Amino acid sequence: MTMQLADRPDEALCQVQDTMRIGDFPLAEQQCHSLLHHHPAAHQAWHLLGLLAFRSGRLTHAAEWMGNAARLAPSVASYQSDLCEIWRRLGNLPMAIACGEQAIALTPDKPDAHYNLGLAYSDAADLSRAGQCFRMALERDPRHDQAWNNLGSALERQGDTVTAASAYAQATALAPGNAVAQYNLGMLQRARGLTLPARHCFEAALAAQPDFAAARQQLQELLTSGGQADGPADADEWHRRGIACYEQTRIEEAIACYQQALAREPERADILNSLGFALQDLDSMDDALDCFRHSVALQPDFAMARLNLAMAQLKLGDWEEGWANYEARWDSVASDRSQQGIHRPPCPLPQWRGERHTRGDSLLVITEQGYGDAFQFSRYLTLAAGRFARVGFACSLPTLRLMEWSFNDRIVLMSHMPADFSGWDWQCPLMSLPLAFATRPDTVPAQMPYLRVPPPAAGHWRERLARAAPDRLRIGIAWAGRKQHRCDARRSLDPGLLLPLLSDPRFAWVSLQKRADGDSMPALPAGTHWLDWSDELTDFADTAALVSGLDLVISIDSVMVHLAGALDRPVWMLNRFDGEWRWLRRRDDSPWYPGLRLFSQPAFGDWNSVIGQVAQALDVWFRQH
Repeated sequence: MTMQLADRPDEALCQVQDTMRIGDFPLAEQQCHSLLHHHPAAHQAWHLLGLLAFRSGRLTHAAEWMGNAARLAPSVASYQSDLCEIWRRLGNLPMAIACGEQAIALTPDKPDAHYNLGLAYSDAADLSRAGQCFRMALERDPRHDQAWNNLGSALERQGDTVTAASAYAQATALAPGNAVAQYNLGMLQRARGLTLPARHCFEAALAAQPDFAAARQQLQELLTSGGQADGPADADEWHRRGIACYEQTRIEEAIACYQQALAREPERADILNSLGFALQDLDSMDDALDCFRHSVALQPDFAMARLNLAMAQLKLGDWEEGWANYEARWDSVASDRSQQGIHRPPCPLPQWRGERHTRGDSLLVITEQGYGDAFQFSRYLTLAAGRFARVGFACSLPTLRLMEWSFNDRIVLMSHMPADFSGWDWQCPLMSLPLAFATRPDTVPAQMPYLRVPPPAAGHWRERLARAAPDRLRIGIAWAGRKQHRCDARRSLDPGLLLPLLSDPRFAWVSLQKRADGDSMPALPAGTHWLDWSDELTDFADTAALVSGLDLVISIDSVMVHLAGALDRPVWMLNRFDGEWRWLRRRDDSPWYPGLRLFSQPAFGDWNSVIGQVAQALDVWFRQH
């Protein structure tokens, strides 16, 4: 490093980073030392030195140099988090925990800071705190496969092998090449007698890491002891094997296990329900429907099977029976599926199911499930106002202002349930209104738009868009949904897959994605016209005002589809292979939104084909506009 460059520390740091990127780590270390000779307070250089020492296994030097960086810049959380891991590797667990706690105090929303601290607590045998840290990391990044694996390890060491197996399965589903997670899951499955799934796990571990001696030994023991063959098993064991395979997204193997179970006990409602659930993932809807019907016939009070039957019927267009069976979501068994957010609203009023002669009565409509559901089914509020003297809607606070813009002239709106129900005669959950109005695919109320933005709010965003992107078509884009959704890993996509679209210079791309700290966003291609006002969108009214000024919205199956559709804006949806019931089956349009176009995966997980279809459609759309 020349004297002139050393006199320009920022450029010198860039040169070190470039040298590290090409893999010349000894030269990068020399450059760091040269820079620090002239600028000993350059904490970034100490940090890079610490990283270089860490990667070469010189942990004592790594602790010293990273410690210098942390002392010079005590507010940089990443230095503390890196020190946490270095001290852990050195075995100084009190120092590791102190640094990890400091990192979290500085940036509580960084998943890796919680993860590193969890590792330190795990090494210190404080498994309860370790588990808490891994869960905090996963709240911020549900796709952190290492956090899932280490959460499983902490749970297993505490004796909770059932939850541990689920955590390991999450890790392997997110990262099939995570050899350690595959091995851990295999060991638990072997202990539970699930030899076939265990064998698959050990094989996957060896495929990812061929020198994994422990996995090879376990696989050899299984094969020697007869684990190579399926072997005799009762229906319960085959059912458990199927569930284990399904949790790892081995859908075909799960189906084979369920069929083996049914060959032994063909009249088992729970196994039939599991088989139907797996079959519908592969679009074998008629077979899935038969399984659910048989399951319900065998056990009429099996609410989970009835709910699954309802969603299959709705997807296939049988809405008369489908809406009736969808009421099974309120059963105590069905509501245990808390990840779907299905909970009966607490209300003592009788439910309105379409009874006539109610013109003098009042109806309280209660929101349920997600924001997208609220926007999709709020279309029924106007219909209800034609059947009752007074209609109220208890919605959520983030949707309230938009609902006021859209329905305030005819509907009594509130952000929570009333404390006194004496002024109301009937109640109806929002998603039970299609049942009350006997909705069929050809009678969906689709008078558009039914959500509205007042002219001043719409004009504000139109002017901003015109100034920011003159002479360009403006496309809103969203690529991820709520992480707590049961199928979020299937419906959301890596934003990097969108680069072929974003690199098109003909369009201005407007981010509609609300991101938490730590959420990924790819480096945008040169020339991308990118607009991101998401920090200014405080509720759905703000978002609706922005969307009203866009030429097109492209989104995965999330609230943005419903918001744009209800505003009667053109919207293209990137749909997973096993799409939701509301989009029916094998359609590229929807009775719910006349302006919606569906682009569905041709095979399970195939987003590249979807992006290719959208790119071709954009060419046509551009020429038309």
